[in-house]
Amino acid sequence: MPAELLFLLTVSWPETLLNLLAAVIFLGEDIPANWRKWLSAGLLIGICFWALFRTVVDVSATIYILLALASAAIVLNGFFPGDFWRLARILTAFTAFLNFSHLLTYGLLPIFSDATPRLAIEIPEIAVRVWWPAFVISLLASYPARRFRPAFLGFFSLLEGRHESPGARRMFLAFVLQIALILGLFNDLLNYTQIYAHPGQTAALIATFLILLGSSIYTLVAAITSTEKSTYDLAQKTISDNFMSLINSVRAQRHDFVNHIQVLSELAHQQDIHQIREYLSQLISITHQQSELLITEDPFISSLINAKINQAALQGIELKTEISTALPRVPLKALDVVRILGNLIDNALEKVALQAFNGADRWVKLTIAENGPFYTLTVTNPGKIPAEIQARLFTPDFSTKPGHSGIGLYNSRHLAELLHGKLDYLPGSDNLTRFRLVLPKL
Repeated sequence: MPAELLFLLTVSWPETLLNLLAAVIFLGEDIPANWRKWLSAGLLIGICFWALFRTVVDVSATIYILLALASAAIVLNGFFPGDFWRLARILTAFTAFLNFSHLLTYGLLPIFSDATPRLAIEIPEIAVRVWWPAFVISLLASYPARRFRPAFLGFFSLLEGRHESPGARRMFLAFVLQIALILGLFNDLLNYTQIYAHPGQTAALIATFLILLGSSIYTLVAAITSTEKSTYDLAQKTISDNFMSLINSVRAQRHDFVNHIQVLSELAHQQDIHQIREYLSQLISITHQQSELLITEDPFISSLINAKINQAALQGIELKTEISTALPRVPLKALDVVRILGNLIDNALEKVALQAFNGADRWVKLTIAENGPFYTLTVTNPGKIPAEIQARLFTPDFSTKPGHSGIGLYNSRHLAELLHGKLDYLPGSDNLTRFRLVLPKL
């Protein structure tokens, strides 16, 4: 039998099948229902590893490991498509057990041969006495390792957050790349120095590798935790700002209520029934407009809209709303949407407040609608932006307002792009300013 085929049968396939089974057991996946898929995936990954081992490993173990992880990811995604984080968990657990079995072989090889590098030993002999025991031990280790499953899944919960996030995916891919580079460095060093016959040096190298690996994981988890804390702080600030705006609005309305009572009292003293009825009719209309809460399925966006309605009313500006969707699937964290929308509404209110518009033109309109697979949020106000300014709206450090940094629209567009959306200024022939935010649904 050719040596290449013998290596596939005695090393590559047992390696991938047993370690993939270990990962599946560790994660608690349904093996009986999908055993054909797991078997087929293990066999295909084994063929990929075997082909890469023959062609790449002698050049660089780092390149081999990166390509091996990529091929495993492609194969697993082919059998279990559509769930990125499930694929990530399987691939991570599979890689962990794979490298655990490799560490075991590095420990068993010096015991088996005092001076012979790995590939100089006959394949059947080394497979039976070194690799197979290592793979079986790795498989058996999956059972006691299940006690660490909550921590393992908790790590992925940190990455996933509450919603699906391309940023979290990129962070995970950066983590995989980082680990792959460390593993590649470790294997390259072993292959270069050929120190399998020196248990002391091997142990020192393994210890260094584990320290690097642990430091890498700790750094990533610390970064994720810090990001989560920053997001939480931003959420608290957003809620606090909107809540204080509502409190100030209630205080102003209470002050206005006292004035209304005084006016009604004077009209009653004059026994002017007609004026009392007209005044009450106007008062009821205004009160109904201010007290009607706008509800979407996202509490942050609902809070923002209601706060801005009351903020506008205090400035004598009507914030009109035309909301035809409850935003049931806002992409990512709604805090980013709140930051963009809040900036657009604030800009519109500031412009209307500064311009010498008459009463009929003291308004801002917010439109929220669904357009196929997208949400469209449009903020409109009277007044047109000059053409020479339009081209510079989204450039950093540009602002037409004194004392402003000009970073608001630039940051808002950047946030929209991070959400896989788009923020644009919509020029038109009418004397209006429109900014449109388009966001994809989840």
